[in-house]
Amino acid sequence: MLKNHIFLAVELATRDLKARYAGSSLGILWAFLQPLLQLLLFTFVFSTVLKISLAGERGIDQFPLFLFAGLLPWMAMQEMLMRSTTVLTEQGALIKKLAFPPHILVASVLLSALFHQGVAALIFAAVLALLGKLHWTFLALPFLMVLQTLMVAGVCYLLSGLQIFFRDTSQMVGYLTQVWFYATPIVYPLSLIHRPRLLALLKANPATPLVEAYRDLLLRGSLPPFRDLAVIGGLGIVITCFGLWIFQRWRPQFPDLV
Repeated sequence: MLKNHIFLAVELATRDLKARYAGSSLGILWAFLQPLLQLLLFTFVFSTVLKISLAGERGIDQFPLFLFAGLLPWMAMQEMLMRSTTVLTEQGALIKKLAFPPHILVASVLLSALFHQGVAALIFAAVLALLGKLHWTFLALPFLMVLQTLMVAGVCYLLSGLQIFFRDTSQMVGYLTQVWFYATPIVYPLSLIHRPRLLALLKANPATPLVEAYRDLLLRGSLPPFRDLAVIGGLGIVITCFGLWIFQRWRPQFPDLV
């Protein structure tokens, strides 16, 4: 049963990726060009127009790299949250088939987002290699991507089910992710925050240790603190189990409401 579900999730994710790039001249190559162009844009803007000091950041001296390392997990999590929220309502025909497991649709969205993140990570690794800044710790990135997915998967299941009952959920998620973005040290280093209470609040954000863990692996060449990984993993398991439990309780009502 599990094997069949995994196969179905991969098939749906593959179909989704093909549909997203169907009709374009470059096709799947856009998945490679987008992160490369984004990195070039960040390099121009933050090296020529804006100059933010990284004096307090250990082992990081180029802001475009600092920014992209933080955006790497964020863009994937944002895609997971936004697309999973509407995936059940968009695939109402499948939901009405009682034999179809709806949680597979959410899983396919997670896999699709991981594919895009993997492509962006490879582009970033190539750039780091050209700059002579690629570390062996890059090999641990897949493990971090799994922890990241665990952290948001449960929320994705909750939001996808909630969207069926309250169609304004997707709009709320859009605004809340914007707030979460600025509450995470992605476009600014924590070293710039000098207010103890604000700093403590930012560090309490579960995305903060995740973003810092990515920078450790990609830019500092060091493994993240085990405590941070344990917190991310433990929190992810709890949230995922809770999200799946609620999702399964709501599931019998889905066919009548989509």
